[in-house]
Amino acid sequence: MCSCKCFSKIILIVVNLIFLFAGGLMLSFGIIAKVRPELIFKILNVIPAFDKVSPAFDLASIVNASAVFMIVLGVVVFLIGFLGLFGACCENVCLLTTYLIVLIVVLCAEVALIIFAAVSPETFKNVIQDIMKKSLAKFNQDITFNEAMTLPTNDVSLGWTVLQLETKCCGANNYSDYKGFSVTIYGRTYNDTVPLSCCTTKQDVDLTKTYRTPSDVFVNYEACLRKEPAFINSQNCYESIYKLIKKSTAIAIGIAAGIVAAQSILITLTICICRAVKSGGD
Repeated sequence: MCSCKCFSKIILIVVNLIFLFAGGLMLSFGIIAKVRPELIFKILNVIPAFDKVSPAFDLASIVNASAVFMIVLGVVVFLIGFLGLFGACCENVCLLTTYLIVLIVVLCAEVALIIFAAVSPETFKNVIQDIMKKSLAKFNQDITFNEAMTLPTNDVSLGWTVLQLETKCCGANNYSDYKGFSVTIYGRTYNDTVPLSCCTTKQDVDLTKTYRTPSDVFVNYEACLRKEPAFINSQNCYESIYKLIKKSTAIAIGIAAGIVAAQSILITLTICICRAVKSGGD
């Protein structure tokens, strides 16, 4: 019959083997995307759905821009997997203790964030909006129209653009968050304006489709770029994200509870192995 230590080792080995593999994949993707990006496209071309990606996404630039992020994330996930896997396999208390500390720190941070959001929702909102506003400082690219609509390639600009188009929002607080932003379209430059993704759209934007001109997408992009409020999305992006989460409250709570429960189980299993190793038991 498998003891607590035996059972704990099996679970930790399986879980952290997945972590190690996932981290290795992300790390490999990031390195290849940085050194030989054409190989990434050869791999992606094998996926049937890849052909359906809208030309609005400049995938070559997006892959290159995401390389560093994937490398950093891959290293972090790989190291966590390494600590858990080899700590459990070799019954190394030092590795397991380090792994345990990482899990506890992450779990405490998550619980503290949940409590903070529940106890002080307004303060939480202000903090998140402030973080969102600071990220806007890196918003330095906008939608362009040459033969068709093309989205930004910078990761921050792309994220904000998709968010604003999909949820019909503008800025962390409102459109005034954009200071000194300029847009050049068809040879005309609009200074101290808002990104095109802040402009009201004629209908829900389907990013799998091809849009040839701004008029295909926006109600009146020229009035919007002149900062006429009637043609700018009035909802801020914090509220739009909050409403999306609120619509799926049960799913959000389930995911959060699942993550906390999984981490708690891993912490318990790690403690079980450490105690068994120190006591010399099975």
